[in-house]
Amino acid sequence: MVDLPELVQEQGFALRKQGRTWGGASCPSCGEGQETSNRLCVYVGDGGKWRFKCHACGIRGDAADFLAVSRGISLRAALKEVQSRTGVVQSQPSKAPRREAGPAPIDDGAKAQAINVIVDKLLDSQEGKRDAQAYFRRRGISSKVFQEAWGRGIIRSLPSQSPIATRWLREQIGSIHLMASGLLRQGAACPAAAFRPIVGILPKKSGVEFRLNHQADRTEVKALRYGRLVYPWWWRPNGEMNRLIVVEGYIDMLSLVEQGQDKDTAIMALPGANSWRLPWFETLKQRNANLEVLVGLDADDAGDRTAATMIEAVAGVGLKTQRLRPEKGKDWNEALLAA
Repeated sequence: MVDLPELVQEQGFALRKQGRTWGGASCPSCGEGQETSNRLCVYVGDGGKWRFKCHACGIRGDAADFLAVSRGISLRAALKEVQSRTGVVQSQPSKAPRREAGPAPIDDGAKAQAINVIVDKLLDSQEGKRDAQAYFRRRGISSKVFQEAWGRGIIRSLPSQSPIATRWLREQIGSIHLMASGLLRQGAACPAAAFRPIVGILPKKSGVEFRLNHQADRTEVKALRYGRLVYPWWWRPNGEMNRLIVVEGYIDMLSLVEQGQDKDTAIMALPGANSWRLPWFETLKQRNANLEVLVGLDADDAGDRTAATMIEAVAGVGLKTQRLRPEKGKDWNEALLAA
């Protein structure tokens, strides 16, 4: 049997021992109460099994339910993690705080409004900057490069603690608009974005990427991209651009910046390997017919296949192009860490 008090504290929720039960001021569903309150109660229920309940919002369940809500993962994934801890196959509870449901219709207007609010509020906020900087430091990105990316509006952060991030999203966007925009799934207690506080902001407020601030395990999706993926991230030189490196994601872009780049070299970071658009390169051809494009997608089968397609298309518009693969690791961040 999983020791639920230990599991709860592993997820960052402080508990106090109170006789045969444990109490805490923070609930994974509704957030924090008064510092001395016992909003969250962890106790041994029927059959000697650990349970939890919140006296404020009423959510309750067992270890798998707590993992599902606190981490924003599916109940199936949470059950697998509990099984891996105990070696015992558990059946799905008949009553769970989180149920899988079909996707509700998403209002495009609500989505655009939600992106505007997130971008505008985070650009005016220093919330989570210190924790975000620590995350990038672990990825090999120096404070200097991080500060420049922050200054360019490429990186922002939600509050690192998921209950506080949930409260921030509810306060800034509103529960109804969270649901209408697709940020909060029907039946979910918390937006999945609240568990992924590192925020990459795409140009022209077209979209955002929410990313975990720790190494993803097998049950977690490390990043969620949200919005219209119609513009890439850019790191442009001060002078003339004669060479362009195309990579996957802004972390690879910053990893290349960290390793140094020629003054005439720009970096384009795709919001997803298959999200590139041929008109981008047609426009670049009009601006600089001698531009050389190096396709630096991940060094794996998927990256190689997409790179081959891109190289053929870019060559078709008359630009010089070739494949550029990281020598160490499958991507440029792994190459940076291995250097």
